Amino acid sequence: MRLFSEYSKIYIQIKRSELKTSSIEKYINILEKVILPEFGDKNIDEIKPLDIRLWFSKYNHRSPKTRRDYLIVLRGVFQEAFYDEIITRNPVDVIRLPKLHTKRIQPFDPSEVKRILENSTGWRKNYYAIAFFTGMRSGEIIALKWSDIDFLRREIYVQRSRRKGVETTPKTQTSIRVIPIFDVLLPYLENQFEITGSKNSYVFLNGDKPYRDTNSCLDRTWKSLLKKLHIPYRRLYNTRHTFATLLLNSDKFTKNQVSMLLGHTSNQMLFQVYAGFIESERNKIDRSVNILELK
Repeated sequence: MRLFSEYSKIYIQIKRSELKTSSIEKYINILEKVILPEFGDKNIDEIKPLDIRLWFSKYNHRSPKTRRDYLIVLRGVFQEAFYDEIITRNPVDVIRLPKLHTKRIQPFDPSEVKRILENSTGWRKNYYAIAFFTGMRSGEIIALKWSDIDFLRREIYVQRSRRKGVETTPKTQTSIRVIPIFDVLLPYLENQFEITGSKNSYVFLNGDKPYRDTNSCLDRTWKSLLKKLHIPYRRLYNTRHTFATLLLNSDKFTKNQVSMLLGHTSNQMLFQVYAGFIESERNKIDRSVNILELK
């Protein structure tokens, strides 16, 4: 007989070579706080789909995304037992994944972007400008080095990210990308170079070291700034949404170009997230067409 807890250890050991540290931390947290208290001391071949359904029903109050994460981890543990021929089928396969509800994004409008930058100072002002005018993720900006910025070619090379002080490759393979330095961004980069450029290290430094993440250096001041300007609060991540919607609505960039600059794996993700904001596509619709006569 093999306990569920034994295969949970095997699962995490295997996943350590496949996933980023942040994902592993999340999986371990789910196992320790949610899954193991229920199944840890049970023989893995004796756990039935009904046991899982009853356990899963306890978390109906959690978000669909959270509940999906629970099932993904649970299924992974059972799958290791299946590969080891301890069980003949994965009992989680009969459990339906909760449907995800896409949240409507809330980008900043151009006037808000202008006010935010006009009322910011120092390195934070330069950070906000990079966020608004490149669409880079916060971890990618914090991990940015001066060696990643080519002023001659006017390009930024995105090739790493930081979270909780740990440096890794970006979110996906397509997230390793090249972003042009638009004219509007150049003065902010030049200003930041005057602050940290001589150290030939990270673009944003806390003394001589890079910041752990944006939570430790920006969250509080970001909230205070928006409150001061009477701008409805949105996460700092919404700077990325702002960049995307501004490019899409300009009608000067193809959908492929926008996907490439954002580091998306496909255009499908672009349409899923930003379909409601692509005004250029709506404007191309011919309002004079008689729908009854369409063939």
